[in-house]
Amino acid sequence: MEYGFFIGSMFIFGYAFNFLNWDDIYNLYEKSVRLGVNMYYLNKNEKEINRIESEVILKVDNYFKDVVFKINWKLIETVTVIRECYYKKVKPRFHELTDNYFRIPIKVIKNGEEILSFRNNNDLLKYSNNNDNDTINYDFILYTKFHHNDSKKNFTVVSDKILEDYKNCIEGSDVGFIIFELCFKDNEGMHKYDINLKEPKNYLIKDNILKSNFFKYYMKTIYNIDLQDNFSINYMTNDMNTSKLNSNFFIKFNDIGLTSFPMKKENVKEEEKEEEKEEEVDYKNDLISSIINQEKLKRH
Repeated sequence: MEYGFFIGSMFIFGYAFNFLNWDDIYNLYEKSVRLGVNMYYLNKNEKEINRIESEVILKVDNYFKDVVFKINWKLIETVTVIRECYYKKVKPRFHELTDNYFRIPIKVIKNGEEILSFRNNNDLLKYSNNNDNDTINYDFILYTKFHHNDSKKNFTVVSDKILEDYKNCIEGSDVGFIIFELCFKDNEGMHKYDINLKEPKNYLIKDNILKSNFFKYYMKTIYNIDLQDNFSINYMTNDMNTSKLNSNFFIKFNDIGLTSFPMKKENVKEEEKEEEKEEEVDYKNDLISSIINQEKLKRH
């Protein structure tokens, strides 16, 4: 019987929902409950009515919290199942049936943007033969050999020239990274972004060379950020080797490791050099502290 008045209160509550903020709505809800309790328990004293009001509000609040929690949990569970099914079953099966027809394996990149794309190497070769070399102005070309259902096997060659048979150039590298991040500073402060070179496309290919222009393309594609010239790459490999590279630089993947070093810059001030050295020391100290903390957590 305590909840009998609550239905009537909800009509007022629902009507007010359209033009009041949440605080006003909750205050209106409490007043409606108190009004209903007072009307229902006319013969009770004030102390008893206050006790009943508090109990009813607490029960209703807890009830709605439980309902909202269960609904949200079910929604998250449903979305997760749908995404899992789509990415692991529906999408791979679709690409398998269509033999990757709707995937674009060859992309021509300039200034971080895709300027041309081709479904097969013959189209690219035909295009290049029909045009003068001066008109095909690009930074690099991405050649991807797609796998039907494993994004980590979408092996991608990064090349600064046109390849006649890129699939024979694919040989995986055993290099692995614990940390690989890109950092840059602007008016809002320092920004750090994780770089995944293994999926959705796997760039860990022997003889792949990643330069500054590759990371401009990556940031534009993955994070929709127009990366400027001043940024750095920090990484730690599985064998605990660390490095910090300030643009411009290049990273080359080998059989079981990598080679990386910055390209020479002209007219670099001594102050900038000292600042870069200090930043590199701070970065290494941060990495060491992070690893020590992770080990302590594992022990506990």
